[in-house]
Amino acid sequence: MAQARAGCEQGDFEHALRAYARVLEYNSQNPAAWTGQVRMLIELGEFHEAKVWADKALERFAHEPELLAAKAWRWGGPAIWRPRWAFSDAGV
Repeated sequence: MAQARAGCEQGDFEHALRAYARVLEYNSQNPAAWTGQVRMLIELGEFHEAKVWADKALERFAHEPELLAAKAWRWGGPAIWRPRWAFSDAGV
């Protein structure tokens, strides 16, 4: 997790994404790693992949606030504000 966080803080989102994936290989029950992976995909502009991974993570951790917030960020643009609000509000 330390390498993933460092990559994120340094703006090296590819490195951070790979590091989060390694964490999940060893511990798929780590919601912080799932959240980090979703956020890195968003940072890289991989919005479809971010949605896929957020949905997979929410199957395991349906009420995890950070995941709900990350999924809310995946929704972009004024045409789909309602879904964003629903996930954002659920994260609180």
